[in-house]
Amino acid sequence: MNKVSVCIVGAGISGLHTAYELAQQGVSFRLFEAKKQLGGRIQSQGLHQQSDGTGHGYSELGRFDIGPSWFWPGQQQIESLVSELGLNDSVYQQYAQGDAVYEPISGPVQRGIGGISMAGSYRLKGGLQALIDRLEMEITEQAGRESIVSNAGIQSIELSDEGVAVSDGKSQWLCEKVILAMPPRVAINNIGLSPKLESERVQELNKVATWMAGHAKAVVVYDTPFWRQAGLSGDIISQKGPLAEIHDASLDHADEFALFGFFATPPQHRSTDKNDVDQKIIAQLTRLMGEAAANPKAILYKDWARDNLVATELDQHIPNHHPSNFWSTKVEPGWQGRLIWSGTESAAGHYNGYIEGALLASENALELC
Repeated sequence: MNKVSVCIVGAGISGLHTAYELAQQGVSFRLFEAKKQLGGRIQSQGLHQQSDGTGHGYSELGRFDIGPSWFWPGQQQIESLVSELGLNDSVYQQYAQGDAVYEPISGPVQRGIGGISMAGSYRLKGGLQALIDRLEMEITEQAGRESIVSNAGIQSIELSDEGVAVSDGKSQWLCEKVILAMPPRVAINNIGLSPKLESERVQELNKVATWMAGHAKAVVVYDTPFWRQAGLSGDIISQKGPLAEIHDASLDHADEFALFGFFATPPQHRSTDKNDVDQKIIAQLTRLMGEAAANPKAILYKDWARDNLVATELDQHIPNHHPSNFWSTKVEPGWQGRLIWSGTESAAGHYNGYIEGALLASENALELC
């Protein structure tokens, strides 16, 4: 049986940051990710992805975020990490010049309203995936490529006198502590724990809402930023849909311009036909912005509610705000302090659900190791 000090389950930003810090400290670990791609809910897609030559990443140009897009001034953890990883020159501000648009359920479209801009928020060249790629590079340089195991969905975690045994069904690892850097609902659904959690604890954890789990997001790419040329910011709120909230998603460093939007339609009523989804999006944007919107270059689409490593049956609705998850303890009772919860859902207060929250959760988990 393989042995390390710490096993980290989930290679989103929280799990990757924990691995990065452990690598710097010289602590032995394994980071497990069920998917081939690292990053969790941070995903950035390009129209023409190219290898960066290292065999484990993509070029930092031409990628659009289909997960989270922003971070904000004053979020000290993410600002510090961006600086530490040498990505300060990749930071740029969200485009917010021009008029916003509001489409009521009835009546004319209104132009020039306020209160819906994301002005002042930050984005990253290459998408937030650039942050994931840089963390992966640092981890593998310091701890070796074998320290990250992808395509490894953990099936069981078992406490014994020797420590904690972690298995993906193909190999088994023995460690002193396990960090679950993932949504509690997903962990409960997918991983067999021994000893089992008490029913009251399962109920508590199932109340911990997973941010973005009920959302779907589309990025509509154009050759020209026609909305900017018309004096519009790209910020839209629509009560008719299918997109309820729209913002400019153009890249700061390439000749690719885009709008992105979150869907208003609940998961159970969203079409599974990509062509149907695309046509409804084009019809809406054409209605709101004219014929210039009728011929996009491409439409990228991600329905997070249909990703079983993000969403469960409890997540089949659209949250209208970031969750405020408060739960009794992040160290699992009955596990001798060896099973630790991390991930953005475990962050206390108003950073819950944000990238900043994921990094705060990582710091908390590191203190408990």
